Amino acid sequence: MIPFDLLPLAPARRRREPRENAFIELHNVIAAAQTVQDFGPRDRDRISRQRGVDLTRDFLAQRRQLYEDLLAHLLATRPFLSDDRWLLAHVARTLALSDADLRPVHERSFGGAVEHALADDRLSEDERLLLYRLQHVLGLDPDVADGAYGVLARGHLLKTVARVLGDGTLSPEEQDGIRQLAADLSIEVPADLHQMLAQARGRWEERHGAIVPVESPLALDAGETARYRAEARWQYVHAGRLEKALGHTNVRAGRTQGETVSDALLTGQARDGEVVVTDHRVLLVPGRAIPEILRLPAVTQTLRFLNGTVIRMASGRSMFIDVHRGREAFYTALYRAVEDVRDAQADVVATDARWRKVLVDEVRTAESGWFLPVRPQVATRRLASGSFSWDAWQGPGDVAVTPELMIFSGSEGRLARTSLRTINGIHRHKASLWIERRYAHDWVVRCQNETEAIRLQAALRGETREA
Repeated sequence: MIPFDLLPLAPARRRREPRENAFIELHNVIAAAQTVQDFGPRDRDRISRQRGVDLTRDFLAQRRQLYEDLLAHLLATRPFLSDDRWLLAHVARTLALSDADLRPVHERSFGGAVEHALADDRLSEDERLLLYRLQHVLGLDPDVADGAYGVLARGHLLKTVARVLGDGTLSPEEQDGIRQLAADLSIEVPADLHQMLAQARGRWEERHGAIVPVESPLALDAGETARYRAEARWQYVHAGRLEKALGHTNVRAGRTQGETVSDALLTGQARDGEVVVTDHRVLLVPGRAIPEILRLPAVTQTLRFLNGTVIRMASGRSMFIDVHRGREAFYTALYRAVEDVRDAQADVVATDARWRKVLVDEVRTAESGWFLPVRPQVATRRLASGSFSWDAWQGPGDVAVTPELMIFSGSEGRLARTSLRTINGIHRHKASLWIERRYAHDWVVRCQNETEAIRLQAALRGETREA
């Protein structure tokens, strides 16, 4: 009736029977029973008298574990019915387990059932009925059951939010996905999270929304459009001092958002006027003086600071620009214009590929074996197989590579991009690549074939030879 193996009795020590044999015999009586009439509290009392062990007090952990194993078996092998409650209650009486003894077991089991039901980030009607039935069959306090469900459901929601906000923006599709998930799990999105999502949605609109042309104080080239215009102050930056003050690694990786450009890092004369961002240039117009022009194809890096933006050029010059109002809007317009220029120069390496984001918990699962960490190629295969995935694949589309970026694009245009400076490692398994990154989510890319995967791997490593 209960599919548990019989346990061997422990051998006698110094002609004395080990005390644990009392619990082992009770375990075997329950495991060997064909019906519930074949065992009961009478067997516990008999074994306690014969072996001189009080099985209503001793071996509590073992008795509780046996009950928990039976409960897990019932949950895993068949729909949980009211008859199962009668069986569990009979086993609990036989094992002399009180309600206080069983409460943590029931709460853990209910939590595990909730975790399993939410594994696909969705709660079907059948799963709702199962959890409701389980709550009542186990005799759980409704507040405890609701609390256990709420904590785990909110955890799944926050995981999804962390995934979609990996790049700091929220696309319309991702926003709809979060709304649908909250509806499926029957939970409310907290107010502070609403505000965070609204800000991320605004950043997505700035970066991907329609470009509204503005007037330029200077004549533009044919086909050139002014995208942004504002009052600003600018001054050259001493590149050596900047890297010394902030650290070469931090500057190269772009980790400057929380820093301030001090006067000690600036050189030359500060100038006031207007800054204009166009499709091809940044125009710095100081009233009637001669304007300065920064060509976007020569921009190697844009760094955001608390008090402004630094533009680094291929010539080695760096310019600090402080827009008096709307620093975020200026940086977004500049960043988008630079990336559009790079997109136009990008070489498509893989076509009709698919890709998805990977967070650290999934990477840890894919990297772990029974005893030792697995090889990167094995982890890549696991990540590409989708066995541990709770995120849909994106694409199909093209993957292009520039000296600075990896760009994902599809039928709806540019979908995502990754700075090559953040890449920490590239692993391949057949036609799939696992792209490890520092301080951000990873990517898994599935190419059409192994040849394209090898070519993409070489491009990301900066290798010019054909694989």
